[in-house]
Amino acid sequence: MMSLFVLGAFSACRATQAKNTSVSSSSAGTNASIFKGLATVGSYKDSSVSIDIATERLDASTIWLADVTVSEPSGLKTAFGMGTFGKNRKQPLSEMVKSAGAIFAINGDYYAYRDDGFVFRNGVMYRATPNTETKALVMDKAGDLSVVNQSSASAQDLQAAGALNVWSFGPTLVENSEIAIEGKMSGAQTTDRNPRTAIGQLGKNHYLFVVADGRTQADKGLTFAQLADIFKTYHATIAYNLDGGGSSEMIFKGKILNHDYEVVRTGKERPISDMIYVK
Repeated sequence: MMSLFVLGAFSACRATQAKNTSVSSSSAGTNASIFKGLATVGSYKDSSVSIDIATERLDASTIWLADVTVSEPSGLKTAFGMGTFGKNRKQPLSEMVKSAGAIFAINGDYYAYRDDGFVFRNGVMYRATPNTETKALVMDKAGDLSVVNQSSASAQDLQAAGALNVWSFGPTLVENSEIAIEGKMSGAQTTDRNPRTAIGQLGKNHYLFVVADGRTQADKGLTFAQLADIFKTYHATIAYNLDGGGSSEMIFKGKILNHDYEVVRTGKERPISDMIYVK
């Protein structure tokens, strides 16, 4: 079992590295980088989007962080593999990126892997069957993220409330600015370290994306507790775990940034069902 001492040491390291970090919720193109002292990977800015990407080495894992601000909620986009919803509608992320003309993208929740879990994209409800074992992440029309309990919420109510996108994977990592990992994956009770992909919100139309390498000799991966601690360090008000493992991938300007486990293992990307991107 991962001891509380080890998790505490990891948290202290994160806090030290993020000292004096400020989080701005200003419009796209005006934010200063939040990644103080980290290795810069690249950046992109125009009138509608600001992207800063950095990487760091933490606890035998390589972490990729993307600070993304969009001028309007519609600037944070989603897309399905092969352009349509369906069980077998899957594509490698790089192909989806090329089709969409995306500047930046990560994998989504791989909805096609399961038969349940709410699925909304761009205001359209595609699946209303709840996954009662996890909360769902909701993005409303204002671009704000929140989580709902699928055992008590209904997809119809979310639709009536104007949900723009809903992802179902989990667990929740941060809620109300505090680490809030639900269920069996809570706190330091899990020692599972894997490649991870997650999204969090820092402010108005301001998001943090994290991808962690893992399952290789070079990278162990992160526990949920370690992943949540990264978001708390950067003052995320909410953060949510998306599909990980061989699906975890971050692409910027057409290049796969992370050491994709599936590519390392098989020599090619895993076909996945959806992505989150900006263009």
